[in-house]
Amino acid sequence: MRYIEIISIFFISYTIYLFLNKFKIFYKIKKDHHQNFTHKDFILPIGGYYLLVSLIIFNLLTISLEIYYLILIFFIGALSDLKKFNSPKLRLIIQSILILLFIYQSQIQILSTRIDFLDNLLTNYYFNIFFCKFLFINRY
Repeated sequence: MRYIEIISIFFISYTIYLFLNKFKIFYKIKKDHHQNFTHKDFILPIGGYYLLVSLIIFNLLTISLEIYYLILIFFIGALSDLKKFNSPKLRLIIQSILILLFIYQSQIQILSTRIDFLDNLLTNYYFNIFFCKFLFINRY
């Protein structure tokens, strides 16, 4: 079963590559300054598309809430790569809201840190949610 998924990921990823090359979707975009540090030639920024396809194919039968939020955050990044969503402040606000909604809907909580002062603060539900959001944003 996994062999079929791996082969389908390869073919879908190759199809995405051919599609993006044929229609030159990313070629019209000017390179950012930070992209010149590694290579002077233009390299397609399509690694996220491959990861998204792999994520969807491997979890096709059990698409969960986490997958939906990852797809939404991916689309924010894809729009940023296409220069359609340029405001970093707005991206940060939208991603923060998405992470807050994810933490709230998934009921993620920190139960114990072994630091008494912090554990007392974490008994407050809203502080716990915002602390989890802070940890998520600092992680990613």
